[in-house]
Amino acid sequence: LDNTVQAPTTAPPPTWANLILKAVASQRGPYFHGGIIGKELNLTGSGSGWTSNKITPAGYAQIYSSVRNAIHAARPQDEVLFAPASPGGVIDGVRWEDGNQWLSEAINATLALPGGAIDGFSLQAYGGQPTAAASATAFRDGFNTQLALLAAYPSPHSTPTLLTQVHRPAPHTAHPAPQAPDSRR
Repeated sequence: LDNTVQAPTTAPPPTWANLILKAVASQRGPYFHGGIIGKELNLTGSGSGWTSNKITPAGYAQIYSSVRNAIHAARPQDEVLFAPASPGGVIDGVRWEDGNQWLSEAINATLALPGGAIDGFSLQAYGGQPTAAASATAFRDGFNTQLALLAAYPSPHSTPTLLTQVHRPAPHTAHPAPQAPDSRR
C-alpha cells in the first residue's frame, strides 16, 4: 500500500490504520482482497520521521497489526501481507540491518502482540551478479533463505507467501534480444 509506513510520531498506528482502510474501501472497493503494508523497511532512509530514520521491527509490528485489525474488522476476507525486507546483509549507507534478521525480528514482535497474527508474506529476491547464471543462483539462494526462515515458525509456515519483486540485472549478452523473422523466406 506504500513504500514505507507512517511514523508513529506523525499519526498513531490506529489513526493511520483507519486512513489505510478508507483508502482501500474508496479506491479499491470490492476488487481489493489483499495488500502489502510497507516495503524494504530495513533500507537506510525508509523510515522518514522514525527515530534514526529506521523502521524498527517492533515499530513495524505495531503498524502491521493495527492496519491488519482495521481492515479485518471491516473486510474479514481480505489478506494483509507482511512487508518484504530488502534481502541480504548490511550494506553501509544502503541496508542498515540484514534482511532476514529484520524479518525474523518483525515476525517475533508481531506474534508477541495480543492477538498477533500474520495473514501472509511478501518476499523479494535479487540476483545482480555479472552473469545470468550467477544471478539465478543468487536469486534462488536469497529466496530459499527467506523461505527457510518462514518455515521455522509454526504459525506463519502455512500462510500465503508471494514473491513480489525480482531484481536480476545481467548483461544484455546473457539473453540476446529476439531477432525478427526473416521475411524473405
